[in-house]
Amino acid sequence: MTWIPGEVEKKRAEAMAAAKQNAPAVRPRVEGHLRVQEQAVTTLIEVHNEIIDGYDALDPEVKDQAAAVWLLAGRCLSLARSLTIMLRAGLTTDISPAARTLHEAGAALRVVADGGDKTFVEKWLSDSYFSAKKLETAEHELETRIAAEMLKQGVRPLDRTTPLSKQIYRTWSKIAHNRRSGVLESYSPGLRQMAYGPHPDPLMRAVWVGYGTQLMVEVVLTVGMALAKFLGPNFWAAKVEPAVNGLNLALTRLPLGPEDLGYS
Repeated sequence: MTWIPGEVEKKRAEAMAAAKQNAPAVRPRVEGHLRVQEQAVTTLIEVHNEIIDGYDALDPEVKDQAAAVWLLAGRCLSLARSLTIMLRAGLTTDISPAARTLHEAGAALRVVADGGDKTFVEKWLSDSYFSAKKLETAEHELETRIAAEMLKQGVRPLDRTTPLSKQIYRTWSKIAHNRRSGVLESYSPGLRQMAYGPHPDPLMRAVWVGYGTQLMVEVVLTVGMALAKFLGPNFWAAKVEPAVNGLNLALTRLPLGPEDLGYS
């Protein structure tokens, strides 16, 4: 026999009413974000295909840097497209494993495309696995080389990304590893309910779509940099900058942060 406390029944009814009211209100913002995410990823996928179709000398099965860059860029784009599909379907915390894998693939791509760490490139080509710690170390060394070069050119180096990268990775990992705190992200104590697949709260779905747009900025910058190795700086100006600007515009004009939607 099912027994649901009266207070819980009341909260569930209120949640359903709020969802019915909030869904149409937030839908234009969500659609704006999803559209710009999909456009950015599609643009780079088309370019990625054009490279393999236009360069006879490029053979992804050959163990060289060019093949590694093209393959890892393709991996990032495949994962990014998968994320846009999941976000459009209304998934929230369940995107975390794919998001974490995408974050790792992007880190590997940045190091491989730079080419300064020959050992890293050779190990990837020999099918070695890189732990999060090794990726973090390789990225730190990459940023150190970039900072040194910027100083030579009389330019102030940018802030390091390691602290933010650690924070992002930790957030994705606690859910991907099924830690208790990560699993509880899918549970509403007030409603005594789990979110199975698409989240029932349109505001929570919207928050995660906003997270997706932030992640797509990283993807476009990383993959764009890698593809520019094949196509040169004109490609960056023609394709990458407009895509990044579109994503940033959505973040600014269509805010979907937790604080914007009433979440702490």
